[in-house]
Amino acid sequence: MAFRLTKKIRFGDIDAAGIAYYPKIVDYFHLALEEFFAAEVGLPYAEVITEQRIGFPTVHLQVDFQRPLSYGDEVDILVSVERCGESSVTWSYVIELDGATCVLASVTTVTVNLDNLRPVDTPEAIREVLQGFVAQAASRGV
Repeated sequence: MAFRLTKKIRFGDIDAAGIAYYPKIVDYFHLALEEFFAAEVGLPYAEVITEQRIGFPTVHLQVDFQRPLSYGDEVDILVSVERCGESSVTWSYVIELDGATCVLASVTTVTVNLDNLRPVDTPEAIREVLQGFVAQAASRGV
């Protein structure tokens, strides 16, 4: 199972070549992550950061760009969970345009206490949701 977010490529997202600037693509991953939290975890990401004081900084990022994205393209950003440990999560991102894969990414985050930036266990309520995504992927053989 994957969470899906649709986003239009805006003028401010493109570079001089007329295609989406690659750092903006990484921004799309985080945008999708924030929307995933609201829709699937049931918590606005801002609340997790400001009230629970829990963050998910990226510690590993691997991205394959397969097709360029242009101004005005409306893309789907799919978020799934590859692995969920006690204090780390590996997220999978796919960006599609008209059903064709344009970007594939794997992003590993570590759960940290934002007051001291030390790793902590992912809160149980969040981990249960994430592990549900892993279990569903495994049952489909993904």
